[in-house]
Amino acid sequence: MFNSIVQGHSATRDLPATSSPIVDYNHLNENELFFELIRDIANELNVDVACHKILTNVSILTNSDRGSLFLARGPKDARYLISKLFDVTAGSTLEQSLHKEDQQIIIPFGKGIAGHVALTREYINIPDAYEVMLF
Repeated sequence: MFNSIVQGHSATRDLPATSSPIVDYNHLNENELFFELIRDIANELNVDVACHKILTNVSILTNSDRGSLFLARGPKDARYLISKLFDVTAGSTLEQSLHKEDQQIIIPFGKGIAGHVALTREYINIPDAYEVMLF
């Protein structure tokens, strides 16, 4: 079954094509979202597109407002995060979310929620990020 999913032959039903700029995944159930995610990872050669699709699916699965992808950079004693994909929502396009070099947000390790997670390497679940002082 896994091979048929990866090759795009889902036994459940035909899912939206992965090349669509905006696909409404909200109507899919959890299993279908996982199948779509597996297919996206297996078939997508562009890392930015694959990461955007993953964030979109994870946002839907976790019922979150949005998600962002930060990359760690810098020497060991001066690490920082740079935004790669920012404010990814169920309806956002890659072009809306992708931060080019001149748009990147830089966050030192230990500052804010993302910097805290990067520094401690421990995930946290925050029901409402707007109520947290780190945000």
